[in-house]
Amino acid sequence: MLVPAPTRLDEMGAEELLDRIARLAGVPDAIDCSDTRFVDPYGVLVLLAVGLSAPYRRGRAWGLVLPRDPAVLGWLDRCGARRHLEKLFIVDGPVAAEDASRRDSGRDPVLLEVALVREGADVHRAVSRIKA
Repeated sequence: MLVPAPTRLDEMGAEELLDRIARLAGVPDAIDCSDTRFVDPYGVLVLLAVGLSAPYRRGRAWGLVLPRDPAVLGWLDRCGARRHLEKLFIVDGPVAAEDASRRDSGRDPVLLEVALVREGADVHRAVSRIKA
């Protein structure tokens, strides 16, 4: 069973996605973001939270269909979100035009990369990057 994501994964759209998941009678197999046209940091955070919770609910990762929109995919690549989503979900969807090594080397210096924060040193690395 696919859960369709809203066309915008901003605060309202992300909350709508969570509501759709909560109202399901069963457990979804995947979240379908193929028609999503906009994702902001809050939307990424909600997707990551759902991805982290999925194995505990079902015993395995859920699927995630990536957005078809190249601008959205590009943003997910540049901020590092796609790399983290690929660790949490079984990802399906368009393949980026560049391989992962080229994607990582060409990060946008204006965007703050999505980072896992487990300890104080992780916060210090993020602050150092912001200062630089």
